[in-house]
Amino acid sequence: MTDIEEAFTVIRRYLQGRPPDAAAYQLAHRLETITTSADGTPTTAVPHTEYVDTTEASKLLGCSERWARELAPRVGGIKRAGAWWIPRDALPTED
Repeated sequence: MTDIEEAFTVIRRYLQGRPPDAAAYQLAHRLETITTSADGTPTTAVPHTEYVDTTEASKLLGCSERWARELAPRVGGIKRAGAWWIPRDALPTED
């Protein structure tokens, strides 16, 4: 798959309200490495945030999906295509 095809896949996922997958991060890394400033130095990287749906968030939090949906806007969640996506770094880690 070419970089252009991967970019269209990433855009389709975004429009469908789905969070970026590993291929999106790999594409972003490749684009970052080939993008340079006028003096030839690499540009500053943009931080990436991984999101989880309310089903996975509820498992990590040990609560119901309904409660995870209630918490989503309070912890920086975003709503895409009617579903809440919560930043993984806003949730406790699995131990």
